[in-house]
Amino acid sequence: MDSPTLLRTAFADLHSELVDDVRGLSTDELFAQPAPGVNHIGFLLWHIVRDEDSVICQAVLGRPEIWRTAGWAERFGMDEREQGTGFANSTLADFRYDMTELMTYAAHVWVQTDDVLKSLDPARLDEELNWSETWRLANLLTTGCLSHGWVHLGEIRQLRGLQGWKFRE
Repeated sequence: MDSPTLLRTAFADLHSELVDDVRGLSTDELFAQPAPGVNHIGFLLWHIVRDEDSVICQAVLGRPEIWRTAGWAERFGMDEREQGTGFANSTLADFRYDMTELMTYAAHVWVQTDDVLKSLDPARLDEELNWSETWRLANLLTTGCLSHGWVHLGEIRQLRGLQGWKFRE
């Protein structure tokens, strides 16, 4: 298996797990905070998708994200540069969206990711990033996007557990 195919598989696994783990959540469950300032599932899910959109578009394709070009920022009533890093407690507490809308955005991002990786020249994985002397495109895709997504999925699972959910019963 070549590296881009391995990446496609890893992203597809992450996407599948995310869908499975948030399926059927009520609005209250999606946006419940166990304490002020603690991320809720809704924020984490949006942030994972938004981060992937940014990484694939900016680092791999060299163009603006779907979030900007397809009008998702406007639909969500947010700044087009927002990715969720450093949300103020009040912003996090008030952060809401329609789950169907988010999953539609996610589907667009995930199709784009798969299409990009399907045609990615493996040599590009060695490309240096313009903001790092040590990271390559491979680091950004694996550590900066995939690992980041899996860590946040773990947080989603923990938050679900606090709500009484048992993993894969």
